[in-house]
Amino acid sequence: MIPIEIPGEDSAVYEVIGGSARQLKALIELYKEFFPQYPQYLPRIRYKAQLPADADPRFVEHWWLVEIDGQPAGFRMFKYALERNCGLSLGLAIRPSYRRLRSGRYRRLAELLLMSSLEQLKADAQVAGRPIPAGMVTELQLPETTTDEALQRGRARLIARYREYGFVELPVEYYEPPFIQGGAGFEDLAELEKKEFLRLLLGIFPIEGGPFDPSDPAMVTDLVLAFLVDHYGLPGGHWAVRRTLDSMRQHYEEEVGN
Repeated sequence: MIPIEIPGEDSAVYEVIGGSARQLKALIELYKEFFPQYPQYLPRIRYKAQLPADADPRFVEHWWLVEIDGQPAGFRMFKYALERNCGLSLGLAIRPSYRRLRSGRYRRLAELLLMSSLEQLKADAQVAGRPIPAGMVTELQLPETTTDEALQRGRARLIARYREYGFVELPVEYYEPPFIQGGAGFEDLAELEKKEFLRLLLGIFPIEGGPFDPSDPAMVTDLVLAFLVDHYGLPGGHWAVRRTLDSMRQHYEEEVGN
């Protein structure tokens, strides 16, 4: 894990994968606090935390727990996809009292963790003998998928903030599966179609010097498949995969037509 400097006399970032039970418990409590809509992932988090970071040879997992003055302040979860040579963002949350914490050139703690995770991807790629990754592929909630006006404003603010940090929207219509298919004790594909897929915004935080090219359909395809096929476990012919890739092709055809 790369070194991350957090202001405070008793502050640190811990790697929870393979870490202590205390740190795992703190991360799970934070996850339940910030992502109550995803209780289906809690058993998976407990299970995966006992495995090595590279237990799945396709990925290197990172679950960072931030403690400031001895208190859990937030977390960052992501993984490096070796063959696709990109990162997948699995979650970031900071408790309100710590969000405006500055560190060097970073104005907020979330920005520090985002940029540090990009540096970690570069380090993971180097260890694996891979070139600089394309960046961190990231799912975001869309304002228009809720009727709650406060939620709409919050989601719009987050998207705007992420764009300030370098987030680039991918030209796709994207649907998040309701759970990750496969793994010990987790739901199988037959159950998948009984549940709702959520329309999300899909984008990337490109890494400077990396190969990301928004005009390259092959690259965007790889980034989409890294999430939907490699991470979520959908078959390549699943409707959500087809719809996403069809929307991308339509976008590029319209670009050529213009």
